Amino acid sequence: TSAQKIKGLMYNENPPNMAFLYPRPDINKFWMKSTPCKLLIIFCLKGKVIDIQEGIPFSLKSVGPNSLTDLVIEVPFDKYFNQFKIGDSVVIKK
Repeated sequence: TSAQKIKGLMYNENPPNMAFLYPRPDINKFWMKSTPCKLLIIFCLKGKVIDIQEGIPFSLKSVGPNSLTDLVIEVPFDKYFNQFKIGDSVVIKK
């Protein structure tokens, strides 16, 4: 839901992996307000990684590319650092 997307991983010190699927591509930006842990934020379009950003704990700065995305994935930074690169294929299994 929209409220879940806004809340994201706020207040979570041991975050799970989280995926935000969008019905149509848009410019999507994320911030880290009230998020106590560092995240890797992976921006995708049509099943490919197009940008990777570092989410800084408690930051109010919006991060994300100025290009369309249809999937954004948030994962713990320390666990997944250097495991994704631009151009990687991404498949979400339900």
